[in-house]
Amino acid sequence: MPRSSIIHFACHGTQNQTDPLESGLHIGDGILTIAKIIKQPLPNGSLAFLSACGTAMGVNELPDEAMSLGACLLYSGFRRVVATMW
Repeated sequence: MPRSSIIHFACHGTQNQTDPLESGLHIGDGILTIAKIIKQPLPNGSLAFLSACGTAMGVNELPDEAMSLGACLLYSGFRRVVATMW
């Protein structure tokens, strides 16, 4: 991802409400977690398209918290992110 300007994930996503950094995208042989994503700079990020469930969802009990997969990619350097709430 560090060299990519556009990424598209069409996979399953999970949101871990008790440990948000362990939320992630199910790819290949594992889960690409928020904890792994935020460790790498993404200076070329132009667009991230997340066709995965729950990538824009927050936690109902914590409405002021913005920890989601979509927000994580914005924080990490992508200028535009399309995420889903289904």
